[in-house]
Parts: sequence; C-alpha cells; structure tokens
Amino acid sequence: MAHTEKEYINLSVELATSSDLRWNYDNQIRQKMASNCRSQGIGRWGDS
Repeated sequence: MAHTEKEYINLSVELATSSDLRWNYDNQIRQKMASNCRSQGIGRWGDS
C-alpha cells in the first residue's frame, strides 16, 4: 500500500503526540514519587 508523504507525517505526528503525552504523564508520577521519597528521607530513588 502506497502512502503519501503527508500521510506519513500526519501519522508520525499523531504517534509522537500520544507517546509524548504518555511519557510526560509517567514522568510527572515518577518525579512526584521521587520527591516524596526525598522528603521522607528514604533516599534518591528515581533520580538521574
């Protein structure tokens, strides 16, 4: 099946957008957990 370049661009933008949103959401949760651990003195889990 032949796709036009425009269709490929639209598809990759959709994929990038949805995965970016998911990644940002995951990252926020990890940062929250990491800062909770730090404030409780548990350690530096989740830090890079």
